[in-house]
Amino acid sequence: MHFFSGGSFYYGFSVFFNPIRDTFHWTAAQTSLAFTLRGLETGVFGPITGYMVDKVGPRKLMIAGWSLIGLGFLLMSHINSLAFFYITFLVIATGMSFGSGVVMNAAIVNWFTKKRSRAMAISFIGPGVCGFIAPLLAFLIGWIGWRDTLTVMGITLLATGVPLSLLFRHRPEQYGYLPDGEIAEPMPAITGETLPSMSHTKEEQNSGSPAIGFTVKEALVTRTFWLLSFAFFFQ
Repeated sequence: MHFFSGGSFYYGFSVFFNPIRDTFHWTAAQTSLAFTLRGLETGVFGPITGYMVDKVGPRKLMIAGWSLIGLGFLLMSHINSLAFFYITFLVIATGMSFGSGVVMNAAIVNWFTKKRSRAMAISFIGPGVCGFIAPLLAFLIGWIGWRDTLTVMGITLLATGVPLSLLFRHRPEQYGYLPDGEIAEPMPAITGETLPSMSHTKEEQNSGSPAIGFTVKEALVTRTFWLLSFAFFFQ
């Protein structure tokens, strides 16, 4: 899913830039404004997406997100004005906010603790190797035109993104598992000398190590949070 989101929108969409401009005789500034709107949309929806994935889980958000992505590409194949182009671009960007990025990463983080870095690295092979989609899209545009290529992209993303979204699960504990596939050790018999400490959560007792986490308020006062925020802002 990282492969398709990166190849279709973040990298691959640049292939559509000049053909669309040439068709409507728009300036580069007019067309590139859509990319600015995408950045603003991501900034606005980021906290909302993070809140919603905690509340409803990744699967529902991703089904809605990939439905919007596919619909956005299909609608863009019928654009006839600059305003309609901006609207369809924002539809795709909104779908990407709900269907990839934060939502997928949150699911990975929930399912892996000790092997989290490895899992994240494997998932990001997708956007790393998706570059060859761009020349494939360029070939299709030269063969069938940019409108039909957008239609093909929309159908492809609906046919792949929505079924793959159904495979996502929020937290392993909801299904009787533990992160990293670990097996919970049986609790010792409770006696007067082996009363379990009530200061730890059930997950902490099962995992054998305390869970580390921050509330929003706690994160906002850390230096690390703001360094990361500024880094992504300049990116």
